Parts: sequence; C-alpha cells; structure tokens
Amino acid sequence: MVACTPGTNSFESVGRGNDVIRLSGAYLYKLAAALSPLHQIANDAPKGDTYTKVAEAIQELDTLLGQDLIRLPATYGPATVLRAHLDQVRNTLVTDIAKGPEEWEKPIAVLAGYNIRQQIGNFEPVLLAELQIADLYVVTRRGGYNTTDLAENGAVIFPPDLPEKVPDAVDDAKQAGRCIAFNLPTAAAFHMHRANEAVLHRYYAAVAPKKAPPVNKPMEVWIKALEDEPNHDKKVVSALRDLKDLHRNPVLHPQQSLDDVNDAIALAAAVYGAMLHMLKAIPMPEINTLPNP
Repeated sequence: MVACTPGTNSFESVGRGNDVIRLSGAYLYKLAAALSPLHQIANDAPKGDTYTKVAEAIQELDTLLGQDLIRLPATYGPATVLRAHLDQVRNTLVTDIAKGPEEWEKPIAVLAGYNIRQQIGNFEPVLLAELQIADLYVVTRRGGYNTTDLAENGAVIFPPDLPEKVPDAVDDAKQAGRCIAFNLPTAAAFHMHRANEAVLHRYYAAVAPKKAPPVNKPMEVWIKALEDEPNHDKKVVSALRDLKDLHRNPVLHPQQSLDDVNDAIALAAAVYGAMLHMLKAIPMPEINTLPNP
C-alpha cells in the first residue's frame, strides 16, 4: 500500500485498519501532468528536456504501480511496459549527458520520440477506461458536519473531554460518526447509545462511589439507581430517560429503524447534551508522574 502525508505526490490513506481510505485527488492530477508531456516529445527534442520529462513520468508510474488502493488490473501490464521503455530511454540519456554539458541541447536518437509517443498512446486509453469503472466514491456532507471529521474521527461530534474521561466510549463514538458519514443512521444510533451507556456507567461510579453498580442490567435499572440518589441531577435523569424511551428502545427492535441520516444527527445532539451533563460530574483521571531525579 502506498500512503503519504499532505503535500506529497502519492496516494493518501486514512488507515487500512479502519477500512476508510482517503485518496489524494492531487495525485491523479500530478499523474496526468507528468504523462501528458510525453505526447509532445518531438523526434528532434533536446536530450536534457526529454530526460526531465521521462524522469518525472517514471516517478509517477512507480507510484501508480506500487499502490493497491485502486484496483487497476488491466492497466498494470501496459504501465509496466511503458515504465520499462522509459527506463531504457532514461539510461541512454544519462550516458549521453554524462559526456559533457554540450550533450544537453543535442537532439535525441532517431525514432526515440516516436517510440515514446507510441508507448504512452498504448497506455493511456487503458488507464482511462479502468478509471471510469474504478471503485472511487464521494461522500456528501451530512448536516453541518465536516465529512473528513466524521469519517476519520467521529468522536469530534461529542464533548471534547469524552476521550479523556471515558476512553471506553471513544470507539463507539468514532463508529457513530463514520456511520453518519456513510448514511447508515440505524447503525449510527446503535453506536451512539453504546457510547452514551459507557458514559452513564462512569457517571454512576462518580456520583455513587460507595454503591455497587447494576452491572449487566438494562438501562432503566441504571436510571432508577440514579433516582435513588438523594442529590441526583434531575437534568441527567430526564435526558437519559428521554433517550431510552424515545430513541434507544425503538432502535433495538429489528422492525424499526431510523428513517434517514437527519434522524441520526438529531439523536447525536440529544446524546451530546446527556453526555455533557454527565461528564461534568466525572473527574479527570489522575496522571501518574515520576518525581524528578
């Protein structure tokens, strides 16, 4: 797999482990920009100018042949042939130019330009045909959220202190954002409720530290346990009960699902509010530091 960081000329990957891979659109532009000049190499083109064009084309072909993000099986053969031919041309030019600076402006060998144009002419139609049916998709914007944020780190749509205070909820939070990005509202709801319950468990431990939590019990049991606390936060209990009755219980039944992604976005706002109140009562984890020597 070929990966890159922003600003480089190769494919860019978010991470194969997440099964969400972002491709750099700039790379396809650079590939075309490097290959197009090969069509203009005249039979009497200067060796120096030809060397520059050939070397740039080889660099982009190496990236194309080395990646496995876009499947281009039919293109691989013609690309390999073109790459080998250009490599031969480059090696010949390197030998000639090494003889002295005067070689830089001398014309290339007879038929060299013609052969390059023939090879690129054989390669490009195959590449264009495969790119037309390649597995390339665009994810449209969901609500007011940034698509990249949703796909790469869905946790950003929840309170910022969630990762530090309740790390157990982060994975479901990320999955929820990704499901919203890819228009999977029911799946997004499922992950949001899981993340919210992870926060609820940590919240209960914070407000009732001397009581045993109702482990492996339905959410209603957790809510009633909170209500039994003399100084329980009525806002939290009300928000949790609304989430359970209006959103969570219906989603758990196979016969029901969210109608569209806007319902998931609305649920995200409700979950955000419930989490926000609970996280205020959850202390930051203590950081173990070693004394200075």
